[in-house]
Amino acid sequence: MIIRPMQDCDREAVLTLQNTGWTALTSPVYDRKWTEKDLEKNLANGISFFVAEVDDKIAGVLDFGPYYPFPAGKHVATFGILIAEAYQGQGLGKSLLKALLTEAKAQGYTKTAMHVMGSNSTAISLYQKYGFKEEARLTKAFQIDGNYVDGLIFAKDLEDDYA
Repeated sequence: MIIRPMQDCDREAVLTLQNTGWTALTSPVYDRKWTEKDLEKNLANGISFFVAEVDDKIAGVLDFGPYYPFPAGKHVATFGILIAEAYQGQGLGKSLLKALLTEAKAQGYTKTAMHVMGSNSTAISLYQKYGFKEEARLTKAFQIDGNYVDGLIFAKDLEDDYA
């Protein structure tokens, strides 16, 4: 496994993963289709991407950047992480998260926060192992397939102990 910044040659694989990897348990917009234009917009807005490469295939992606679009919140980063189903449980998420924490601190962020669906127990467990704490819960934030799902905000203070 190699964790590295996304390169131009990875774009098609990243878009394919974004368009096939999300489910109703992991994202409220699981059926949204990413385009090259979406990728360009994210890059133009300061979003960075790491990929997890296994046997010359992009098996995971993590995007991160500013949580807020204004100066008073420039110290807070946010991120999204997605591992292809065939590669889940092999430590790619842990490796991408470690890369994020190191890079976010190197870029001057002092906190990272992200939204996660209450139904995504795998992600919640990973975040908790790395010291993320639930800071907010929006009950019944989403209705998917007729069921309500809470929206959670997890965060980690990077000035504490890691990275």
